[in-house]
Amino acid sequence: MRDIMYYKHAPPRLIFFLCLWVVFTLPQPGWATSRGALYISTQPAGAQIYVDSAYEPSDTTPSLLTNLTAGSHNLKLSLSGYADVEVVVTVDADKVKDLRYTLNSQFGNLYIETSPTGAEVWLAGEQAGTSPLTLTHLMATNQQIHVKLKGYKPWFKQVKIEPNKTKHIEVKLTPQALPPKKPNAHPTILDGDSHKPKETCGAECHNPQISTGELKLESNPNAAHVWLDEELKGRTPLTLRLFPGDYTVKLTKPGYAERQQRVQITPNKQSNINFLLEYQYDIEDMIYIKGAEFIMVSNDGEPDESPAHKIQLETFYVDKYEVTNARYRRFLSLTKQRRRSSYTYDPVLGKDRQPVIGIAWDDAHDFCKWAGMRLPTEAEWELAARGSAGFVYPWGYKWNSECANSVETGLQRPVEGGNYPLGKSPYGALDMAGNVWEWCNDYYDKSFYTQSPSHNPQGPPEGKLRVLRGGSWFDGPTDLRVTKRRGENPKMRLSNIGFRCAKDADF
Repeated sequence: MRDIMYYKHAPPRLIFFLCLWVVFTLPQPGWATSRGALYISTQPAGAQIYVDSAYEPSDTTPSLLTNLTAGSHNLKLSLSGYADVEVVVTVDADKVKDLRYTLNSQFGNLYIETSPTGAEVWLAGEQAGTSPLTLTHLMATNQQIHVKLKGYKPWFKQVKIEPNKTKHIEVKLTPQALPPKKPNAHPTILDGDSHKPKETCGAECHNPQISTGELKLESNPNAAHVWLDEELKGRTPLTLRLFPGDYTVKLTKPGYAERQQRVQITPNKQSNINFLLEYQYDIEDMIYIKGAEFIMVSNDGEPDESPAHKIQLETFYVDKYEVTNARYRRFLSLTKQRRRSSYTYDPVLGKDRQPVIGIAWDDAHDFCKWAGMRLPTEAEWELAARGSAGFVYPWGYKWNSECANSVETGLQRPVEGGNYPLGKSPYGALDMAGNVWEWCNDYYDKSFYTQSPSHNPQGPPEGKLRVLRGGSWFDGPTDLRVTKRRGENPKMRLSNIGFRCAKDADF
């Protein structure tokens, strides 16, 4: 009663403010804010998501963004090496909208010259050539450049490649001051591997008051490049003898995420580091193949390989490596796909970098579609494997057992991609002879070449079999010729059948 009497006799000004409070705090019909959600995915994944020009990204793709106000929003997707996607999207109340985008890759060029010339140029841990050197169609992102020449200090730099531009770099190398020769100099590297760079300690080695320590480096997988304070020292497993102090250790390996760690070296003690390298895949693992005219197949092989004929192909990309177990497992995980190879999780045949095997044509087709790519046509596969010079094998005209995983190796299983670098094709594609047969997009017709179109052939319009190319670990030199064809039931799942993807060129 006292409360009622209080409001009854309250001053008019207080009553006015109480009314305002009621109006703006109590729910009113039609005033409730409606909200919805967006599920955003990209190919490739990992793009940063910015909503309504926010300074910080909300998340990375794929992602479910909830509690968004119904209505129009500005959406930006950003991933290094790809063109930004900027769109206006509409959020519907109490609904989840599924948005899917394919990001367009961007490329640039790099021209590097050195003084003196003739220096080795390394890109992302792999030798690219000698200076002066022009590198074309590089991913428009940060690239690690390493230049070295005997007698000169190595040069390192992270270079940002701009889209559709050529970056010019001039490097003046500094002569390496050689330490005076002294007896009992201790080598820095202890394991005696002749292919690893050797160094000799300076005068400090002979100061009895200074003690050294050891750094033992291992990685899974092995054979990763070891960089110590940005200087290449060798490959894992590796043991180094170092003077006391702080060092930055970095491990790089093509196809794996870079790992870096600071380490403190203590006198007369051994420090151990075991890096677990994480497999990663990017369009950088694809090879740009400029459209070309070439002679397809041969008159010297099996009947279904003839007649040899001239065709013209458009520009395209093809995977540098066969699709691996790691990539395929990620596909299974993200798509909840139930059709899986019986070998995908096998302890011997299911290792991350081994090619996925036991794959039917539909499985390969679905993976490529999910990844924003496709299976190569038979003509594209052959050009990527032999180039326009008409090679019999990816590396040349003569058989060489050191260039491919064939029946002659005696391994009796597929191996990790890139284990036979001498067998790379003229464009740099690896394992296009041996390891595993690879599905192509085309139907198989043994007499198709008598009527094949001369421009960008796609194969027969229908058929019961699909084309396999490249031979496998189970086959000999005859089946590893780049013109060798095989028609196979598309539902067949064998331990020597895999695939690689292709992609139309963006420009």
